[in-house]
Amino acid sequence: MLYDCRSPADRDRGIAAAIEAVKNGELVVLPTDTVYGIGADASPRTR
Repeated sequence: MLYDCRSPADRDRGIAAAIEAVKNGELVVLPTDTVYGIGADASPRTR
């Protein structure tokens, strides 16, 4: 999913979606001024 975070409402939806994605074990790609960053939960999974 792609979020245009220029408006506060879209930014809030994008942040909420990123939080849920990381909680579900998914990666999040974060654009910066120069490169893209990757966000993930690095803690070990227990079952």
